[in-house]
Amino acid sequence: MSRYASIDPTRLRWFAEVAEQLHFTRAAKTLGIARQRLSATVIELENELGVRLFVPGAQPTQLTEDGADLLRAAREILSTPAESEPEARTPERLRVGFVPGVTVSKWERIWGERFPDTPLETVPIAAAEQRAALDDGRVDMCFVRQPIERDGLGVIPLYRELPVVVVPKEHEISLFDEVSVADLAGERLQDAADIDQAAVVL
Repeated sequence: MSRYASIDPTRLRWFAEVAEQLHFTRAAKTLGIARQRLSATVIELENELGVRLFVPGAQPTQLTEDGADLLRAAREILSTPAESEPEARTPERLRVGFVPGVTVSKWERIWGERFPDTPLETVPIAAAEQRAALDDGRVDMCFVRQPIERDGLGVIPLYRELPVVVVPKEHEISLFDEVSVADLAGERLQDAADIDQAAVVL
């Protein structure tokens, strides 16, 4: 076990989750992290140890003998109460960006209930910066508005928005249940294509 004692417990726990489930996607979902991040962690461990932990290309996922050995050690290490540490470890955190018009309070509440030990940081991002924020690592994931350049990204549609008209309460249009383009004739309109500027106006 001494060979593995210096491995960070978080990475050891992530490996053990994959080794137990033998499924990277399900393990990542259980851990509440991105699958790519989990795969990268396993690759880092293999490089550090100089061994293969999983059989390359095996379907379904299979442990190698070295992987099975590490799993046994991981179970023992993780089940042993840690001796007094000089300072508490900084918990992993998830940084989630969101563009104008997206309300993240519901997501923050649900995350707090399901993963209380992992801080969630929400980061407001201008719509014009949504791709750049992902590329340069300012956020781990982002609530974006389409269209967005999809190359290298996993994009999951969450919902479709219903276009609405925003007017002062005293405006006669505020009494309408539905509004047509003809009803807006003569009104001063804000270009909604530029969501960042529209957010400033609102």
